[in-house]
Amino acid sequence: MAEPIYKFFMGKPTEAWYVQTPERQQELLAAVNRALENAGGRRVVMADSSWSSEEYTFFGVEEFPDIAAVQRFQAALNEFDWTRYTTGITTLGTRFAGEEAQGAIYHAFVGRMTEAWYALGKSGQDELWNQLTAAEAEAGAQFVVVCDSTWCSERHQFFGVATYPHVAARQQAGKAYDALNWMRYVDAITVLGAPIDS
Repeated sequence: MAEPIYKFFMGKPTEAWYVQTPERQQELLAAVNRALENAGGRRVVMADSSWSSEEYTFFGVEEFPDIAAVQRFQAALNEFDWTRYTTGITTLGTRFAGEEAQGAIYHAFVGRMTEAWYALGKSGQDELWNQLTAAEAEAGAQFVVVCDSTWCSERHQFFGVATYPHVAARQQAGKAYDALNWMRYVDAITVLGAPIDS
């Protein structure tokens, strides 16, 4: 059986979206949802990040049974020019590990490791990773999905979404990251978001 494929996206509406009537916007969203369902996909996460980022006002993760389903979904979106209405980042990946989790705040991330990470060597990487994992656990984080995207993207080696019980918990984890100089070892884009009711 094929391994599930995950599609991570961060974006914002374009002017073409804003000039549509509210009724037409709802029709377009319904068409996206039908295309996803018809392709055999499901939305794992959909979050509003407009309160934390002007660059990316929404993000999400979709799961597909295989790469052919991703291609069918994109072909269906192309039929009504969906990319005309949004702009952003998308990348595909396969799951590293983790169970689905629910929380009050979503934290989405996409990025790559820096040369400083590779200079640590395996034992240094393991030590730093264990410290980060402990900090996340202490803050109450749960990972919804963490994916390897090296097989389809040179720019983004990984992506994922974690949940936190509240903003203060994410701030606590952020302070731990700062104390460990995590930003030295990773080049990433992150945004916070709240669940969007489907």
